[in-house]
Amino acid sequence: MQRTGAGPLARQVLIVDSGLAEPNSAAARSVRALEAELRARNIQVLEALSYEDGLATVVSDAGIHCILLNWTQGSNDSGSHAQATELLHAVRARNAKVPIFLMASRKLAGSVTVEVATLADEYIWILEDTASFVSGRVQAAIERYIQAGGGYVGIHSATDTEYDWPWYGRLAGAYFNGHPNNPNVRKATYHVIDKSNPSTQGLPDPWDREDEFYNFKSIDPTIHVLVEIDEKSYEGGTNGDHHPMSWYHDFDGGRAWYTNMGHTEATFSDPVFLRHLLGGLRYAIGTGKIDFSRARPEENRFTRVVLAEKLDEPVELAVLPGERVLFIERHGYVNIYSPTTKRVKRIATIPVSTKYADSSHDDEDGQETQHAKDAEAFALQRGVLEGGRLDLFLGHI
Repeated sequence: MQRTGAGPLARQVLIVDSGLAEPNSAAARSVRALEAELRARNIQVLEALSYEDGLATVVSDAGIHCILLNWTQGSNDSGSHAQATELLHAVRARNAKVPIFLMASRKLAGSVTVEVATLADEYIWILEDTASFVSGRVQAAIERYIQAGGGYVGIHSATDTEYDWPWYGRLAGAYFNGHPNNPNVRKATYHVIDKSNPSTQGLPDPWDREDEFYNFKSIDPTIHVLVEIDEKSYEGGTNGDHHPMSWYHDFDGGRAWYTNMGHTEATFSDPVFLRHLLGGLRYAIGTGKIDFSRARPEENRFTRVVLAEKLDEPVELAVLPGERVLFIERHGYVNIYSPTTKRVKRIATIPVSTKYADSSHDDEDGQETQHAKDAEAFALQRGVLEGGRLDLFLGHI
């Protein structure tokens, strides 16, 4: 197993793909490009070059936020499919909610079994999809967790990430907007604004401590401030008389708690800070149960059904009672789909003109175009639908 990328990272992705051992293949180059995009988004990438390596990584590393699994592993045979299925079951046994993306060439997608399709969350079409697609799906899973009543705790640089994800900015409560330098770690005075919250009970007030003090922008108006910093006690603050440093709020169905403390290692040996953090964790955990029925539905809960093929430019559609579908084609064909028979029936044809010309020009003989001639013949077509029959009548505009 290889670890690529460095530095403080927001999320961790495991890619299981033996094809990465063949760097000159088009599929491997595509996956490498996907890796580069993920790392550029501050995401740590772990590589497993076999299913066995991937399974060992899943068992040993609980910090994986997303798994990208190559379904074919370059061979697309029953052996590789069985190994992929075993790995999927092992992952789901440990974490039922971690997003799993099945990587495959679109032309080989037909080999994916129903069992595997229920274990995975989404497909990545190799040579087609990008990190924007993958990152978007992971973000959607995080959003659904909060909407289901989940909790979030952010420490220090948790506000210095995901600038292109506005929802996250609101969840965290603000975005980083610089800090003093030379030195970046200073001593200043905190004031406890709300002493009734579990995370602030017993905190000294005033509270003098050393840390790296963030300035903030895009501060969400719904946050409830727990601790402020006194900008008069140090140089470099830009948020004025009410400079928040710890806060909480209910957000999008869940709970979020954040503290700017935590840059220095010494912070995590400070019993006062640890008591502050423990109270934040208890708030975020809450007492209720996670209920995904409260969350926005996942896209993979919807099934695409092909109602008809080889149509002549369908232009309008309406879903009728009983899940019947009425749609019209550009040449005036009116069709209805019945979920009972699973068939499409043409129930009427509206006379329409399909000629087109630019009415601002005359033709070569100096005559006005057919488009202009037909303008006076435009009519509003009305009709009455009863069962599977459409009776039409004309009404001039």
